[in-house]
Amino acid sequence: MRKLACLLPGLLLCSAALAAPLDVVDAKKLPDRWYIAPQVWANPWENWQIRDGNIVTSHASPRQPMTLHHLTCELGEAAAGAEMAVTVGLAEAQGDNAGSVGFAVGVRVNDPIDDYRSRLLFGNGMFMGLNTKGVLFIANGTRGAITAADTLNLALTKVRLIASLAPQNDGSYTVVLKATMPKSGAELGRIEKPGVPPDKLVGNVALVANAPQGVSGVAMDALWTFNEWQLNGDKFAKRPERTFGPILWSQYTLSGGVMKLTAQMAPIGERDNQSAVLEVRRESAWEQVASARIDPLSWTAPFRVDPWDASRDTAYRVVWKQAYADGTDETHYWEGAIRRDPAGKPVLTTGLFCCFMDYVFPNRCVAENVARQDPDLLMFVGDQIYENVGGWGILRTGPVDRMCVNYLRKLSLWGWSFRDLMHDRPTVVMPDDHD
Repeated sequence: MRKLACLLPGLLLCSAALAAPLDVVDAKKLPDRWYIAPQVWANPWENWQIRDGNIVTSHASPRQPMTLHHLTCELGEAAAGAEMAVTVGLAEAQGDNAGSVGFAVGVRVNDPIDDYRSRLLFGNGMFMGLNTKGVLFIANGTRGAITAADTLNLALTKVRLIASLAPQNDGSYTVVLKATMPKSGAELGRIEKPGVPPDKLVGNVALVANAPQGVSGVAMDALWTFNEWQLNGDKFAKRPERTFGPILWSQYTLSGGVMKLTAQMAPIGERDNQSAVLEVRRESAWEQVASARIDPLSWTAPFRVDPWDASRDTAYRVVWKQAYADGTDETHYWEGAIRRDPAGKPVLTTGLFCCFMDYVFPNRCVAENVARQDPDLLMFVGDQIYENVGGWGILRTGPVDRMCVNYLRKLSLWGWSFRDLMHDRPTVVMPDDHD
C-alpha cells in the first residue's frame, strides 16, 4: 500500500465556502469517551470513541461501513447548495490495512414515513471519499487519483477533502470532491459527477469509515480519525430538536410518597462530570431536590425523593454539566413531569408493551397512538431489545465497558422510541431473557 494510507481528509459540500457554518462537530475540547456529541449518532457506538481530541474508529467492520450520522442537519428539498468539511486521517498503529474515508449523502429509507432515526439503521445514500491508494471516488464509477499519491506521507500530513453539491439550471446537481492541504488550501486533486438527480440528495448526511468495497475499490479494514466536521449551505434543513443525549431519557415511579427517577445518560468518560442533579419547579423557580452519582458501567443516575408531595403534578428536569478542556462548560437539561397520584380515579389505564424488534424503529405509530390514549402507567414487561437489533451483533467478550456500550446502543433504540411517553408518567420496566 502507498504512503497515502495515513492521510487525513476533509469534505466540503457546496459551491462556495460560507463564513459561518450551520454546525461544527469538533472533539478538541472533549475528554476521552465513547459518546461523541448530542447532534450525531455513531454506527456502531462501540466502534467509535473520542481519543486525544479526535473522533476515532477504534475497531474495524470489514463487511459493513461505519457511519457517524448528523442528527440536526439534513439535506432538504430546496434547490440550493450545501457544503461540508471534515479533517480525517488513519489512526496510529493501523499498519497497512486498506480502507476509505469520506461521506454518505442523501441517506433515506424506502418507506412512506422515512423517519430520520430509521435512516440510521436502514438508510441508503451516495458514498464519496478517498481510499488508501490515493483515489478519490463518488458513487460507482467516478474516480481520480490525487497528484501527490506517490510522494505525500499521509501518516504525518493531514488532508482536507472538499465536496460541493451545486444545483444546475436543468434541475440536476453537480457533485464535486477535492482534496486539499488543510492549512495552505493547496489542491491535491478533484473529481466531479454531473447530472445527479435532486431526489438522490435529500436525507441524512454522515461521515463514513470504509465505504463498501464495490464503491471505494479497496477493502474495509482501516481505522480512521476525524475532526472539525463543518456543515453549511441553504440546502441543509436545521433540526435542533433532534439531538440525542447526553441525557438520553428518564423513567420514574411514585409509590407511598416516595418518588424514584432514573436518568439514562450516554456513555460519558472518566473525566466527564460524574454526577447529575434533579430539579423541580416551585412557583416560578427551579429548586434542586436531589443529586446522584452516575454509575460508570450502566451510565444511569438514580434519584430518590422521600417524602414526595403526590397531590399535584410537578415539573422536573435532570441537569448535567459538560465541562470543556478550555475551561468553559455547557449545561444540558432533560425535562418531564411527575404526575399526581391518581387516588380515587375509578379506572386506571395501563400501556402494556413487550418484544420490540427494530423493524419499525423508532416505533412512531405505536408511540403516537399510545400518547393519544394517555395511559396512567406504562409497563414494559420484557424483551425491550433482542440481540440483533441495531445490527453489528452482541458483544460477549472483550473489555467490559465496550460490551456495556454495545448493549446500551441497542437499548437506546427502545429508550429513544418511548422517551416522550416515559418522561411524564410512571414507568415499570421488567427484563426478560433477551434483555
